[in-house]
Amino acid sequence: MKNKKKRQKSKNMVKKHRKNRDISKSKKTKRHHKNNRKNKQTFPYVLAFDISVSIVISIIIFVSVCSFFLSIKTVEDNSMLPMIKNNRRVLVLKESKEIRRFDIVAFKNGSVLEFRRVIGLPGETIRFTEDNLYVDDQLTEEKFIFPKLDEYNKKGEVFTQSMQEENGFQVNNIPEKYYLLLGDNRPNSTDSRHYGLVEKDKIKGKVTYLLHPLEKIN
Repeated sequence: MKNKKKRQKSKNMVKKHRKNRDISKSKKTKRHHKNNRKNKQTFPYVLAFDISVSIVISIIIFVSVCSFFLSIKTVEDNSMLPMIKNNRRVLVLKESKEIRRFDIVAFKNGSVLEFRRVIGLPGETIRFTEDNLYVDDQLTEEKFIFPKLDEYNKKGEVFTQSMQEENGFQVNNIPEKYYLLLGDNRPNSTDSRHYGLVEKDKIKGKVTYLLHPLEKIN
């Protein structure tokens, strides 16, 4: 009889232990499901935050890189009319290694940043005669001012004069690292005819685009 009671008591204890274990397991399962639901609810917000941080970092890096190679400047005179009007904003490619004929460059004239077109390169002899450009005695077309040349030709006037308003001028054997710069608006431009050749170290970059509206310079 006593053994029977002991066995019964033992069985009850096993049942109780199993019940407690099942209850504990059920609670753990519920907590697990609850945590899963919570994680699923917060996941989109965490993902959106991570994406936003990545975008901001990318923008900062992009702006830093662009500011190193590019700058936005404002043209503050009429020397480059009709292509670049006064107060027009332009995109400047900094520290350009290659400067070619007819590039529009930004350069320091004293404390002022100016914009002019490259006409003469180092080692060349440049001559203007009756609005014709000669580079080392070779006739070179200035297509960007053809309309103005036609207009002045019809009036019997000279578009590209010397500083003394003579019919043309000449610069012999431009020194190394110096450039002859002229404005497109020749009758009303202050340029190398007035302040001489421009040293390469003073050239800060090339104008690549006009802004507002965006327009590429060929």
